[in-house]
Amino acid sequence: MNTRRIVNPLFWFLAVWFAVNIIQAFFTELAHDEAYYWMFSKYPALGYFDHPPVIALIIKAGYLFFQNELGVRLIPCILGTGTLFTLYKLIDRSDRNLSFFIMLTMSIGLVSTHVCGFIAIPDTPLIFFTALFFYLYKKYLEDDNKGIAVLISIVIASMLYSKYHGVLVLFFTFISNLSLIRRKSFWLIILLSAILMVPHLIWQIKHDFPTMEYHLVGRSTFYKPGFTINYIYGQLITAGPLTGIIILYHAFRHRKRNKFEKALKFNLIGTLVFFLFSSFRGHVEPHWTAIAYIPLITLSYKSINDTIKAKKWIKILFWPSIALFMAMRIFMVYELLPRSWSILNEFHGWDKWAGEIKETAAGRKVVFTNKYQYPSKYTFYSGEFSHTLNNIYYRKNQYDLWNFEDSIQGKSVMLMHSKTPTDTLVTSNGQIYDYQFIDNFRSYYGIKIKVTPAKKVMHKGDFLNMELLITNNSGKTVDFRDSNNKKSYLCYTYEHRGKFLSVPKKIYNAPLKCMDPFSSYAQRIRIPVPEKPGRYEVYISIVTGILKPAHNSSPVTIKVSE
Repeated sequence: MNTRRIVNPLFWFLAVWFAVNIIQAFFTELAHDEAYYWMFSKYPALGYFDHPPVIALIIKAGYLFFQNELGVRLIPCILGTGTLFTLYKLIDRSDRNLSFFIMLTMSIGLVSTHVCGFIAIPDTPLIFFTALFFYLYKKYLEDDNKGIAVLISIVIASMLYSKYHGVLVLFFTFISNLSLIRRKSFWLIILLSAILMVPHLIWQIKHDFPTMEYHLVGRSTFYKPGFTINYIYGQLITAGPLTGIIILYHAFRHRKRNKFEKALKFNLIGTLVFFLFSSFRGHVEPHWTAIAYIPLITLSYKSINDTIKAKKWIKILFWPSIALFMAMRIFMVYELLPRSWSILNEFHGWDKWAGEIKETAAGRKVVFTNKYQYPSKYTFYSGEFSHTLNNIYYRKNQYDLWNFEDSIQGKSVMLMHSKTPTDTLVTSNGQIYDYQFIDNFRSYYGIKIKVTPAKKVMHKGDFLNMELLITNNSGKTVDFRDSNNKKSYLCYTYEHRGKFLSVPKKIYNAPLKCMDPFSSYAQRIRIPVPEKPGRYEVYISIVTGILKPAHNSSPVTIKVSE
């Protein structure tokens, strides 16, 4: 028996870290997005509206062993520990100092509470495979052989199947070393990676590229200076919060010594700059830069370790940092902070919340509006089906792709956030809902409308002529007259600079027709254009009773001139 391996301090550090995460994974309620990704795992696919499929696969694998929060988080706990191990191996053997490595990594909030923690999110596998990619890339630079090339191809595909941010890693690594094109194995890597990505590409084509449309178009909004300010502030917090400035400074200060460190520097700077510019088109979550933390730690480690003063400050600030993060983890499990200002409310009271809604629903199907997290949590904690209807005032999500709407047609439902409520439910975790019981429920959010305008540049006072192709993609007949005594009709809504101009306007002389399963029909409409010049997005939707306009069509951009 190799006793040296058993007493290896690195082994004990990783074992303790893994054990802490496993215990916390068991005792902490699911975050909102974790419940959403758990729903992904219940319906395996090659892609999802928001993300590629790896997060669903690893949750499903863990859930086979434990049908609770631990099952959801089991594989992420393993991957997070694997990321720390790979990070340590990225450091040159002559520079490795385990105690300093622990102090540096554990003082970074994004590492100790997020991607190397216990939360089941796409960033966890993304960072694991990113660290593995850099580990293999370092070896590839030293030894150009087909075996490493094949492994890199598999890791590249795994990165991209985890989260699309992996594209940035590949791009910045390539432009840091354009001489790669002279290697035959480089083209083998491209070929194998592309082949491995074909199944996901087919899924995107089959579903009309919903993920690309959402991330490249749907997230864009009218610019606010706060987006950029919050981005910069968020990076300083997630990199520390106490040590962030020191770590960032030394990562940038470190002078690259070889092609591998050049790739790390390109990835660090490139990722941070990319998301800085992304803040000009919308809100950027602090953790979106998570892929930069592999180069951040690897580069800053050498510089800080060689700087006596900086190393001293890391050692000093490590203790309050780890105390802060451990307190945060405790607050995730126990509701010790006032609910009115706690940012951790999504971890508390949702099991009981689901039970209270289930009791109120009294056997009815629960339907939320404009919230993908709540039906996911309700399903997880109550064991009952739930759905959400997303209208034009909220973004699309995976519930728009799942064909759940068919299962609530004609059923008795409890509609949450109703405009004409039956009553109000106040749950024990502070959530307040207006709701309405509806028998023979009808909705037509799944009907798709393709809009083709006659022209996209108009003058004020003109009328916009459009050709509509209305499609029923379900396997059931749709009769718009069967709407629980509520009329269904087409409407149009204009959006300008991120704001809707008015309430939806009914489109007259365009009656909705009964539709057979998987059938379509064409309809011409004519609507007035806004009086004020500018760029507008127009939505064509179906309205039924108290429901708000659905995402039946994608928005069409038009320009109104004088």
